[in-house]
Amino acid sequence: GIMSIPKSISVDKNKAFPLHIRGIELLGDELDSNLISYEEIKYGLPTNLKLPYNANIISFNYEGLSFTENSKLEYRITLKNEDREFNNFSSERTFTYTNLESGNYIFTVEAFNADKNLKSTIDKFEFVIKTPYWQKWWFRILVILILAGLIYLIVNNRIRSIKNKAKEMSEINRKISEFRLTALRAQMNPHFIFNALYSIQH
Repeated sequence: GIMSIPKSISVDKNKAFPLHIRGIELLGDELDSNLISYEEIKYGLPTNLKLPYNANIISFNYEGLSFTENSKLEYRITLKNEDREFNNFSSERTFTYTNLESGNYIFTVEAFNADKNLKSTIDKFEFVIKTPYWQKWWFRILVILILAGLIYLIVNNRIRSIKNKAKEMSEINRKISEFRLTALRAQMNPHFIFNALYSIQH
């Protein structure tokens, strides 16, 4: 339909004009739609949106509707998470965020006229980028346990190797002692025979 508004109508400068987030687009590489979850589609947008870690490029499309200065609107967009806040002013009606880290995000947009004396309502969109499995606590504990197990096996193997070498050295020393004793006996026997014969002779 077409709406006609006479120029003679005065505009209430204190009343905020409407603004809405019209859509979002995910631009991550090789996105698996089975890993994207949401509760329902409300006003064209998914609610309680949860994205996989590789869906970290997201584009927002928004539109303010000012009957007096619609073509001159400036948009202030904000993306907040637990650690950071991104702020931008732009006349564009689309903005793309790239390489977002995992976490809970709130995207906020509002519009102003050129003189900044007339502003829109504020629209928000909340979403979550899931933590990759290698950054989760259970994976880190598993890696620590595996590393501890490997260290234990390496140390245990080394101790066993040292004990085996010590046992081998002990066996070699015992054999050397036996050989020495045998050699000593071999040296003593001729003397004993010589002495015996000498005694018999006398």
